[in-house]
Amino acid sequence: MFDSTDMFKEVRAWAFNRDDLESGATLRQVIVDLGSTSYSSLLPSNLRGTSPPSGRENFFVGESQTAYAFNVFKFHVDYSGSGSTFTGPTNVSQTTYTVAAATVPSPGNSLDSLRERLMMQAQYRNIGGTESLWVNHTVRTPSSGPTGIQWAQINVTTGTIVTIPVQQQIFGNLGSDGVHRWMGSLAVDKDGNMALGYSASSASLNPDIRYTGRLATDPLNTLPQGENTLLTGVTRGTQLGTCGSGTCIRWGDYSAMTIDPDGCTFWYTTEYYETTGLDWQTRIGSFQFAECTAVTPTNTPTNTPTNTPTNTPTNTPTNTPTNTPTNTPTNTPTGTLTTPTNTPTNTPTSTPTRTPTNTPTSVVLPAYKIYVPLIIK
Repeated sequence: MFDSTDMFKEVRAWAFNRDDLESGATLRQVIVDLGSTSYSSLLPSNLRGTSPPSGRENFFVGESQTAYAFNVFKFHVDYSGSGSTFTGPTNVSQTTYTVAAATVPSPGNSLDSLRERLMMQAQYRNIGGTESLWVNHTVRTPSSGPTGIQWAQINVTTGTIVTIPVQQQIFGNLGSDGVHRWMGSLAVDKDGNMALGYSASSASLNPDIRYTGRLATDPLNTLPQGENTLLTGVTRGTQLGTCGSGTCIRWGDYSAMTIDPDGCTFWYTTEYYETTGLDWQTRIGSFQFAECTAVTPTNTPTNTPTNTPTNTPTNTPTNTPTNTPTNTPTNTPTGTLTTPTNTPTNTPTSTPTRTPTNTPTSVVLPAYKIYVPLIIK
């Protein structure tokens, strides 16, 4: 939260009731103000796959400003009364590192590194009863090396935040190649295999979109599955030009890796340039580990009324099943708790979905191009 002079004041956490959002009912929500500038850029944990045990708090994770540590908070939400809590932080240790430079070089403009702050997303996974948070942020690889990515798996089984990570690594400078790797985003499939996507650039290398990963059975603290690119055969440029009175440095803020409902397919998207200038593109690609066997998502059937011919035709409609949303458990805050009332809500409209094919197609929109899907296995 910032004041009218753009001065940072505090972090605010929000919880919204899922049932209300989906039904269009008056929205119940809980707000927490941390009331301190000591914490910033907290990420809420993002659920994929098996739900947490009933009653499990939600987790928020941030980068400590005073120690080599991840700040982990718990947010317990009580929509029915005054029992909401926000507690923490618990500090989870990091391997010490050198802070990355503010920008990353390219053959054109230097590009924003968004150093230190946690990057999308704080991935929650519950696999066989073991609960984990997976996080990453941008650091330097060793003290004089190029920008790289520190990632970690944090054990939060039974709601207990273990203060030493299950595993962590400072990844980058592969083979001492001098390439900067940053703007990371990670996800974890149903078997516990992890994929990490990121941008890669140097003074002589136009920005590339790359990814790597690990199997659940690989040695801890490693990403040994090799580095790949989503831009095979694509001629690349870089960002070059000014934005208003200054040089454009913003880069890939909305880089995102996520997992498909089939439990195995990773989808990754971020920014790139086909030609040097200020006309950027977005790439969307998918891939999976051969060791993961995809599951077929269960579709909600669309009911088609069937006619039963008689002397007087009558329609026998099929009942329309309704979805019973599952609430994502949430956690406990220290700070000022507010439960707003009479908050107007919008009735959400359905977002149409695409049926992907194995043939890459392109959709040209103003200022950017989207490719969907690019299948890499």
